[in-house]
Formats: sequence, C-alpha cells, structure tokens
Amino acid sequence: SGTEEIYFATFHLGVDGGIEVTASHNPMDYNGMKLVRGGARPISGDTGLRDIQRLAEANDFPPVNEAARGSYRQITLRDAYIDHLLGYIDIKNLTPLKLVLNSGNGA
Repeated sequence: SGTEEIYFATFHLGVDGGIEVTASHNPMDYNGMKLVRGGARPISGDTGLRDIQRLAEANDFPPVNEAARGSYRQITLRDAYIDHLLGYIDIKNLTPLKLVLNSGNGA
C-alpha cells in the first residue's frame, strides 16, 4: 500500500487513525511510520506528533486493562481503493495508453 491508500482506508472505515510502515524514498532497511488521524487527517508536530514522541521517549506506558483491550482484524481494501480512484476518470480514455510502473521499495 501507499500513503494515499492508508488515508483512504482511514476515512473509508471511519476509524480513529492509521499507521503505514514505510521506508518511503529511503533504502528498505530504514523503515519508519506515517501516522494518520481520524478523518484521514495527517498527524504533524502541531497535531499530536510531539505528544507521541514524548510518550515513546518516556517509555512509561500504563498497564493495559485486558477487559478494555481492543482488537484487530486484517482486511483488504485494495478493490475499494481502486474503485474510488477510477471514479475520478472515464476509463474509456485510458485505452490508448501504455503504462510502465515501478514502485521500487514502496507500494
């Protein structure tokens, strides 16, 4: 997936946030995270990133109440994302195009 896809998924599912593990343009050994807030809004220094940094550096996390612990499930939104993108164009206009794509270490 790519950055745009995590933004789409966060908005499409109506969740509180999303995380993309990525090396971006760096070599694949240099992974990082891109964080997204609810409503597909970015997290920046002014909107919570510094708070997350302070929590991580303090390494002082409260114990998790197992009864209140969340859950996860693995889902695939690739088809929904493609449908969303194709909604912006008339696919009949793509017929004469020949495309070559190389995602490198990305999506």
